[in-house]
Amino acid sequence: MGQNTITLDPDEKNATSIPEIEKEYARLDKDWLWFHYKLSIWLVIFTFIIECLLSLIIVRTDLLSTSVPIYIWRFIAVPSILNVIFLAIGTAVMYSKRISHQGKNGGI
Repeated sequence: MGQNTITLDPDEKNATSIPEIEKEYARLDKDWLWFHYKLSIWLVIFTFIIECLLSLIIVRTDLLSTSVPIYIWRFIAVPSILNVIFLAIGTAVMYSKRISHQGKNGGI
């Protein structure tokens, strides 16, 4: 049985160096972080639209057990305001120069 050896030409050795791998990992990590940030924006918008549509259905089918203003306040206004507040915090974190990339990964 012969020993399996892998030989790389000089170009391939440079492509597989540790700094290059770390650089690529950092780029992927940053892209993944931005993906989650953008996804959170779309989820806030989607949730607001769905809640508004559900409120129309609930009000029209007489499934509402409270007054319309209380329902709107409790199930649309307050959750939407909280979502926007958390999104604003996430935006501040994403654009902050003082927070490290690792800190951003933990915060978003």
